[in-house]
Amino acid sequence: MRTKQEILKSRAEECSRQAELVTDPLIRHDFLELAAQWLELAALHRELEVRREEMNGSYRASGSKARPEILIKLESWRRDQRRAFEMATMGEALETALAALVRGARNVFGGDVRAAFYLANPAGTALHHVVGMPAAYAEAVDGFKIGADSLACGLATHIGRPILTADVATDPRWTAWRGMADKFDYRGCWSFPIRTGTRCGSFAIYSQCPREATAADVDFAELITLTAAILITRHIDKKPR
Repeated sequence: MRTKQEILKSRAEECSRQAELVTDPLIRHDFLELAAQWLELAALHRELEVRREEMNGSYRASGSKARPEILIKLESWRRDQRRAFEMATMGEALETALAALVRGARNVFGGDVRAAFYLANPAGTALHHVVGMPAAYAEAVDGFKIGADSLACGLATHIGRPILTADVATDPRWTAWRGMADKFDYRGCWSFPIRTGTRCGSFAIYSQCPREATAADVDFAELITLTAAILITRHIDKKPR
């Protein structure tokens, strides 16, 4: 049986798919609005779950009355998600809206984490950095190949599934790229595909220390990529045809 969180996200995905199937711009807009609302409900539902656990004492074992840190982070994420949707509605640049998601993601994943978004070229053969990492890194990875013989974001985008590398220093696939990881100070690298009907891309999480992705990490990253897909679709819709 699917969880409520999974149901809410699946409804958002279905609305996004329907938006891609229609040609009327007003109907497309309505479907994308519905998708955004389902995702906001998914974020709210996760926050309410934590509140329920707090009330049941799951976060009070130590006797502390302080609000759990995860609840504060989830509230912050919901604000950043809403802000990103508002930016898209107001016609702000895609980079600006996705930057709001980067801030929210870094806050929730915490610690030494950095995050970035990449968007494929129209042919779907290479990735280009949009926002998140330093300019020098963005330039170094510009045009990163999408394909079965790629790694990280290039492979995740190709196969449509996450590529979760806990430690690039021990993964043989990273041999040729370890110098880049050392230069920009990261060991863990998680890559998640982003797909819309017309474009694809990826979302990446980089951590300074080796880090295994938990089920909760993957679940939250899926919420981020679904949100990003809506923002990207809205951005494409606003471009002159």
